[in-house]
Amino acid sequence: MQLFENYNTTLFAIGFDQTLPIYIGTKLRQFISPAMNALAMIFIVLTISDTAVYEIMSRRKG
Repeated sequence: MQLFENYNTTLFAIGFDQTLPIYIGTKLRQFISPAMNALAMIFIVLTISDTAVYEIMSRRKG
């Protein structure tokens, strides 16, 4: 997942638009809310499940 790869570049180049990484970064600077913890957990679960699916598919292929 390359959603957060270029955070600094996005921050300076995007202007006044609000992307998901910029929104999350802003919220984390202000206060770590339960919503941010839930979002982080969702990203962790998605990453682990994507990795597991990829691994299963690559083993079946090979």
